[in-house]
Amino acid sequence: MMKTILFLFLILASPCWSITPPGQLLAALEKSFTTRAARFPKADRKALEGADRERPLLDLRYLLEMEGILRELNLTPASLKTQIKIEDLSSSEQKRTLELRVEATEYRATSLISPTAKEPRSNPVDKLRKAFERKARKPLMEISKARKSLNREYDRNTPNDRVLDKLSAEIKTLEKEVAVLRTAFFGQVPEKGFEASLESFGEGLATDLIKKVIVSRDQILTALWPRSKSCGSRWRGKER
Repeated sequence: MMKTILFLFLILASPCWSITPPGQLLAALEKSFTTRAARFPKADRKALEGADRERPLLDLRYLLEMEGILRELNLTPASLKTQIKIEDLSSSEQKRTLELRVEATEYRATSLISPTAKEPRSNPVDKLRKAFERKARKPLMEISKARKSLNREYDRNTPNDRVLDKLSAEIKTLEKEVAVLRTAFFGQVPEKGFEASLESFGEGLATDLIKKVIVSRDQILTALWPRSKSCGSRWRGKER
């Protein structure tokens, strides 16, 4: 049922999704994962050294990229709409942002599944990034300007507390604006990176594959850094 809802929503909202239905894309990702997982190193507490670390490091990069793709595929239509429907984007910009996100997700998935596939005329990921940069350019410039003013105020012999507070509040507001824009264009990025728990993905179309990816991710981390005492998705880089 969820597959049907998501598929219909994306068809109505973005004609570009007709390239590949999300369920079909997910099936291709799972096939790629299953094939590659057969070669993942065992987490036997024996540290991998030298050349033996090269493939696992590439595998880890592969899994982290897949996590990002699955995070997009796992979004419900309501969650996706909430991320994109913001005041700083007009209705036409919201529609275009949705199209760009869908195109970028498909491109990332295709590149992961078939690294040697022919490149499109224009890179959808670059198009999405440039669209964000254009929209975020003004608040980012204002942040830079406010920070310079803040630094100048701090450099004075007797800084004005009211001015410091005003500038700090202005920067905080602008940073929130940029964060909202970033989420609209790139989705919710977990603060913990590859320490992200399953719960951070929510329930959706890709949940089952996400579970497998997280288990494999922690397995590789343990193979690379045995002393990290990886357990579930609670690996901590500082224990390396």
